[in-house]
Amino acid sequence: MPESGDRVRIDLDGTPWRVVPALAVVRAQLRAGVELDRERALALHKALRATDADTRAARALSRRDRTRASLDQLLERRGVREADRDGALERLTEAGALNDERYALNRAVGMARRGYGDLAIRYDLEQAGTPADAIESALDALEPERERLAALIGTAPTLRDLRRFASKGFDGATLEDLASALGFDEAA
Repeated sequence: MPESGDRVRIDLDGTPWRVVPALAVVRAQLRAGVELDRERALALHKALRATDADTRAARALSRRDRTRASLDQLLERRGVREADRDGALERLTEAGALNDERYALNRAVGMARRGYGDLAIRYDLEQAGTPADAIESALDALEPERERLAALIGTAPTLRDLRRFASKGFDGATLEDLASALGFDEAA
């Protein structure tokens, strides 16, 4: 029997038994007038777990983009079974809601705009569980690090500026070249 929103009330022998998500009812292939025997009850239980995994995963993605690995870890911490996690991740990937390449590119571009170098961007993406090929593609899509650094450094950089950029993950060789070109000695 239909309930409010996306929920359906299941009656057993005319007595209200449970209200469940409509998606679980569809997944379990339940319909009015069908006996809820052991086999269908197990199918409903499995469908409820899958629906819960989908809901938790979609809710997490609605807050912010994630990698497949980080979403899997989140679902695992929340007690979602491996088979249900795998199914939810696969469905979200097929739907385009979960995409490691998109995550890597968006995250890399955002960090580069905030003045981070390739080393920091790579580290951040690795920590999020981004696949290596997605990291490389994202870094390749960015403006070269030297050009980003030149735009950030300004006309009269100080040694303090160079140290700050080193702490933001810019390559040491690039910073050393710039320091030499600006006349900073290594002892400073």
